[in-house]
Amino acid sequence: YSVGVPIARMEEKALAFFEKAAAYDPEADHIWGALAKIYEDLNQPDRALEADRRALEIDRENAPAWFGLGTLHFKTGNYDEAIKALESLVALFPQDPAEVRRILSHVMPYGRTAENFGIVRVPRAHNTLGLAYTRKGDLAKAVAHLEAAVAIDPQPGYRANLANAYADTGRFEDATRIYEELISQKPDD
Repeated sequence: YSVGVPIARMEEKALAFFEKAAAYDPEADHIWGALAKIYEDLNQPDRALEADRRALEIDRENAPAWFGLGTLHFKTGNYDEAIKALESLVALFPQDPAEVRRILSHVMPYGRTAENFGIVRVPRAHNTLGLAYTRKGDLAKAVAHLEAAVAIDPQPGYRANLANAYADTGRFEDATRIYEELISQKPDD
């Protein structure tokens, strides 16, 4: 509680600041993106969706807005809209995972500024697409997106999701191999 109150106050101040900034410069898509994130953090998903949509009206290639729109729709169970938004994000970038990894290797050394580059969201978008397709029952597309996420960024969470999808599709040997790799890397988890 003692930490949450100051953070909430900071978010309220940030909200007031960015709302003023949006009124001052309503064509600045990055301001709308910041508002969307603040609204999401304040548990106002409808306003967050509205802000992401406004950012996309200004710039259809705003990858963070596509990502925000897709993940918000996913969190609220609107998987069709999540898929549309996240597929739009993925379409902005090269489709070859090796090329995405190559680009990321040049972006990531710059630290937090890498968040300004939409490409850092590509593996997360593929992972979320895989989960959305799983929930819709389209396991072939789920596996394809989860494989793409792992090919770009083989982090444990993405690999566990892929193993689950393999198990769901009857690819038990592939699922077992990934599970065993994950266990061997962190036996205490």
